[in-house]
Amino acid sequence: MKKITLMALACLLLAGSFTFADDANVLPAGVGRFYVANTYAFANGGYDVDGDFDEYADGAGAFKVYNLGLALEYGVTDWISAAVQWAPGVNLWNDRDALLVVGPVSAETNLDGMADIFAGAKIQIVGENAPVQNTMVRFAVAPG
Repeated sequence: MKKITLMALACLLLAGSFTFADDANVLPAGVGRFYVANTYAFANGGYDVDGDFDEYADGAGAFKVYNLGLALEYGVTDWISAAVQWAPGVNLWNDRDALLVVGPVSAETNLDGMADIFAGAKIQIVGENAPVQNTMVRFAVAPG
């Protein structure tokens, strides 16, 4: 049983690396991309101390949030992309019914404000148009 579990875990890990291989791609030179990410999040309750869902558990009041995030990417060369991302962005609207309770501490939740802006680049080191050319393998680093 342990061998089967280990083999299944190894297959999942390998499948994940092939699934995300496209993330090593960069934009072609002179090509840009702009993203707008609208998010609406809500919760109408929570779990009580016994682990049961309770719509009116302490600190589990309803909340609703509308968030707007933005991202801009640009292909500097065929193997370097620059990016500026503002995610999760800013909460443009929120509504909450209760206090946040974490252990013995309770405080009013603050859903207002803005998230940090991320600036970085993706540099493809191995790939079709990269400094180390290879059509079978891609490798990129993304400092930010």
